[in-house]
Amino acid sequence: MTTSAIHFFEKENLIKVNKEKNGWRYYNVVDVFRLLSYTKYKNMEMPMKAIVKQFSGEDSSYLSTKDRMEEYKKKAEEKSKYYKELADSIEENLKSIRLINELLNKYEFVKSPEILMLYDDECGWISRDRRAQRMVQQCVKAMPIVQLGVIKHRDSNICNFGYMVLEKHIDK
Repeated sequence: MTTSAIHFFEKENLIKVNKEKNGWRYYNVVDVFRLLSYTKYKNMEMPMKAIVKQFSGEDSSYLSTKDRMEEYKKKAEEKSKYYKELADSIEENLKSIRLINELLNKYEFVKSPEILMLYDDECGWISRDRRAQRMVQQCVKAMPIVQLGVIKHRDSNICNFGYMVLEKHIDK
């Protein structure tokens, strides 16, 4: 605990100090308990205003203390979840970085060509919609220019079967 924190508590009359002629300060048991509690609450990231309010007697019932502690516990759990997700995200990036040496001389990294992916919500089943059926028939006729493909949606684990064609072959 810093001396400035102790002086602040003295100035706010939250602790009472007995100063000796030699400059030494003596605290009673209650004040020592308050200083220890302050350190505990500060380590819990409780704001100074809330700590002062509790120590000043404005809001010091055990029920309000319990409620306040539950509130800060919930905030800590939210932070914990955030940092866990952040650590998991960083780990995913690290996995990719660790693969660089392994893949460096095995693959050539180039920009993939642009493709057009055609699919419907039937998950690969041929729709009863006649227009959709004609489109599928045209895609099948155009093979091997048109190829079968699978697309996995970013937001979910849903995949769709469809037909893909390189952009340069779209007019064919």
